[in-house]
Amino acid sequence: MAKYVAGLEGGEEMWEDYEETRADRPHLWLAFIFILLLLSSIFIFRPHIGARPSVGELSSVGGMVSTTVDQTEHGRPVLAKGVASGMWAVHAIPADGRHLVRFLSARGDEQWADVAGFAEVVMGTQGNFLVIAGLGQSRVYVYHARHRLVSALDVPGEVQGVAVSGQGEVLVTFTVANAEPLTLRTEVAKYSSQGQQMWRHSLHNELPLLVEQSADGEISAVVNLVLGSRVGAKLTVIGRHGEPLFGAEISGQPRHLLVHHKGESVVVGTADGLRVFAKDGQEISSYNSPGALKVLQFVGEQGDLFFSADSRSIINWRQQSIVGLLRGGDNLVWRERIRERVLFVSAAETSRDVLVGTAQSIIVYSQEGQVRFSTSQTFGEDYLAITPEGTNVLVLSSTGQVVQLRGE
Repeated sequence: MAKYVAGLEGGEEMWEDYEETRADRPHLWLAFIFILLLLSSIFIFRPHIGARPSVGELSSVGGMVSTTVDQTEHGRPVLAKGVASGMWAVHAIPADGRHLVRFLSARGDEQWADVAGFAEVVMGTQGNFLVIAGLGQSRVYVYHARHRLVSALDVPGEVQGVAVSGQGEVLVTFTVANAEPLTLRTEVAKYSSQGQQMWRHSLHNELPLLVEQSADGEISAVVNLVLGSRVGAKLTVIGRHGEPLFGAEISGQPRHLLVHHKGESVVVGTADGLRVFAKDGQEISSYNSPGALKVLQFVGEQGDLFFSADSRSIINWRQQSIVGLLRGGDNLVWRERIRERVLFVSAAETSRDVLVGTAQSIIVYSQEGQVRFSTSQTFGEDYLAITPEGTNVLVLSSTGQVVQLRGE
């Protein structure tokens, strides 16, 4: 390296020596070229979800035409569930905090609506039935797709969770104050579609977290937080007539509880992954999530599991998601990375397609992982959507308007 000499010539000489020194270090050029290739690979090898066309514009995998079916602002959607005959929709009414229960046709036309006077709610759906209750209250309402409100029942405690079968049977977890101050007792009870109590159990030193039952009503499952010398979570599975079937300790924080529609399996999901139990209590499979497990849902008659896990880009640390489908609980059929955070997932009852909603896009996958169509969306983050038949999409916007998207 040359020493510095004042003046133009010295400056020129120093610059020349610097160029010679840089030329003597080819590894710097190799590193520079590698960085350029790495950055370019983001655009060359990105997945099909990249630059988004606007709603209604043709995308790389299909076009969507947007039609506003209902311009009324019903309130922020909190539930959208597709069934064979249409769609359940529940909105938080902005004026007073109560909730509006609606049933829509497969085209998005409102069939009926009713107001449930609860500010904070817990809900469950199964086919033509929807159950809704006020969190910490005692009243429970059961709705039918065609017959509106079919029953209302009062439980002897403060409701913490509800689930409904395909026959309208209601499973409820609630807490009851004990004689001793600052202590609670958890109860789980099942009621017929007419509101008659079928059975009831006490779960001592447990706080209810999750509750679910099978579509045929044969299997009921609850996940509770166990309080004692060692705090943990416990799965309790109960038969149709109230007979205990099995229990299992759950490590990690439970976030998801699924029961197969025929009661053949029970799935518990935590942030780290999932465990699948047969109805006799045997653990038949498990899966470690590739990220924080956010969404878990059954797809199809055979009990395939669709999941979404939060992840981050190694390039810019932006939030991303990994979606995929498991068969048998641990056999990964397909998996794909989405360069956005998944907000929600919904599965169609008939076609078994899966709709994935993000803050920018709506993507519909087939059960085999093929993209049926994808399009950008301008509804923001507070929207929900379903795909009733796999060929069109019904969207509940952030204000509760109903928009239909259909492929060209």
